[in-house]
Amino acid sequence: MELPVHIADNQTRRMSEYNRRPVALAAEQPVPKILIVDDVASNRDIFKAFLQPLGFRLAEVGNASRALELYRSWQPDLVLMDKRMPEMDGIMLMQQIQSAAADARLRVPKVILVTASAFKDEERVAIEAGADAFLRKPVNEFELLSLVGRLLRLEYVFERFASGKSVSQPDDITQTQLDALPDDLHQGLLQASRQMNFTHCQQMIEAVRAHDADMYDILQKLLWHFEFEQISECMSRRSGYSD
Repeated sequence: MELPVHIADNQTRRMSEYNRRPVALAAEQPVPKILIVDDVASNRDIFKAFLQPLGFRLAEVGNASRALELYRSWQPDLVLMDKRMPEMDGIMLMQQIQSAAADARLRVPKVILVTASAFKDEERVAIEAGADAFLRKPVNEFELLSLVGRLLRLEYVFERFASGKSVSQPDDITQTQLDALPDDLHQGLLQASRQMNFTHCQQMIEAVRAHDADMYDILQKLLWHFEFEQISECMSRRSGYSD
C-alpha cells in the first residue's frame, strides 16, 4: 500500500519521506495542467520524462506565440518556460500571459522560469518580473517535482520503503564522518545551505560522494526536500567549528 503525503506538510512528516520519491499524484485532487515552453525539443522531452509518469496533463510548444495561444484556449495551471527563446524571451512571455489574463479575466497560472545561465542575478530579476519560481538547467527531477508540488499545493504518492529499511536522518551522519570531511567541502556546504542555493548545494554534495557515499545519500535526500536548515545545522556540528 502507498500513502499520499502532502508536499507542504510539517517537518516531522517530511523527515519520514527522505528515502522516498514521488511516483504518482494522490487520488481525489484535480489533475493539474502544465504547459511546457521551450524551443529545444530535447529540453521539453526531459520535462515530460519527469512529469508524465506521475499523471500530469501536459502540453508542449516550441515558441512563445503558440504558448500564448494555448494559454488562452487550454488554461494551464502552471507554465514551465525557458527564459531564452529566439522569438520572445520567457520574461516577456510571462508578462504577455499576465496581460492576457487581465484583459480576458482569465486565471493567471503559476510560472517556473527555466534557464541554463549561471548568473546569480537572473533569479532576482525573474522573481521581480513575476515568476513564482526559478529553475536552473540541468534540471533535477526532485527539485522540479518539489517546486511543482509546492506551487500547486499537491499531494504525491511516494514509493514505499523496502522491508526493514531504516529512514535516513541528518543525525545519521556521525561526528567522525563530519570531522573527516575536507575543509573546502564543509565550508562550501555550510555557505550554500545558509544561502539556500540549491545549485551550489548540489555541486558540493556531488563532490562529497567521492569521500563518503553514506553521507552523500543522506545529504542528497535532505536537499531533495529543500531542508537547507537541516544541512546547515548538520555542518555546524563539526568539531572545532564556530560562527
